[in-house]
Amino acid sequence: MENLDNIAKNSLEALSKDNLTEKGKKKLKREIISGAIALVCLFAGLLCSWIFPHKTTVPALFYTIGFLIEGIPVLVVAIKGVFSKNLENAMEMLVAIAIIACYFSGDLILALLVPLILNIAHILEERSIMGGRDVIDGLRKMQQSTAILISGDKETVVDAKTLKVGQKILVKPGAGIPIDGVVISGETNIDQKSLTGEPQPAHATIGDTVYAGTVNIDGKIIVEVKKEYVDTSFSNILALLEKSENISIPETRIIDRFMKYYIPFVLAIAAGVALITSDITKAIAILVVSCPCGQMLVSSAPMIAALSAATKRGILIKNSKFIEELTEIDAVVFDKTGTVTVGDLSLTEISPIEGVTEEELIS
Repeated sequence: MENLDNIAKNSLEALSKDNLTEKGKKKLKREIISGAIALVCLFAGLLCSWIFPHKTTVPALFYTIGFLIEGIPVLVVAIKGVFSKNLENAMEMLVAIAIIACYFSGDLILALLVPLILNIAHILEERSIMGGRDVIDGLRKMQQSTAILISGDKETVVDAKTLKVGQKILVKPGAGIPIDGVVISGETNIDQKSLTGEPQPAHATIGDTVYAGTVNIDGKIIVEVKKEYVDTSFSNILALLEKSENISIPETRIIDRFMKYYIPFVLAIAAGVALITSDITKAIAILVVSCPCGQMLVSSAPMIAALSAATKRGILIKNSKFIEELTEIDAVVFDKTGTVTVGDLSLTEISPIEGVTEEELIS
């Protein structure tokens, strides 16, 4: 049980609590398409400016199209945030102010680039969330969905979710164990590496506890149900994963904490600079620099890449802050070898004694 608790506590709390359904995937697809179109508009405008340096109308048209594609969604979210007083949209509010100022001051390239960077950051985050959801779905499939219920001399295949405490089930060789329970008849070896990381099978006999999410290897056993499907250790791990928090990047955590002071402060500084210098471009520069989207992209890209790579390899990281702290670690202590192995034993070398061939030894 200690192993199970450790797995749960070191779960993917960095992943979003939102389950990306088809709607979420369509949203991600739209963001990718709009970002690609905006990039095409940007490069087309730059190309036209290079080929026809004295003609500004066509490049401006391309920049404006890209600005509208990427900027309108940001403006919509920002307006909703203003009316709902939702500080979770504070970044979009700052970006909206900056891109409007850039556009009407004639800096069309910057007006396009700022929301484009924000969009790229969102794409990276949501793609990582989808990868995390794939990991959770893969774990869910490890739990057996059906069970063989024993009632007198009758055996009936039932949905594992309908099992009640005290009922008896038959687990055949090669079958997954659907529920947490105690062996009351028979003995077997159980593959528990999916939960404990131990490569060697655990021997189970009468009186031993077996867990959902593990696999019965070679013996036929009868198990008395001790926990219902929703209360198994494996189900609790999945529940923790699904209730996990959003990916939290250090810089955005700080900004979110002080956002209700940050936005008025930035606007006041920009207004003061504009009044003192009579140069609107300096005020715009302050607004653009104040947007955390660029910093978010620089910091989130390696974090998200590390989290995604880890989850695909079966490593569950609790929070992105632990990835940062890895740079300061010079020694790591593991409690068992199963933690750092794939859990599948394999033959790597054959060394027969003199006079015996490898074929003879294997046979």
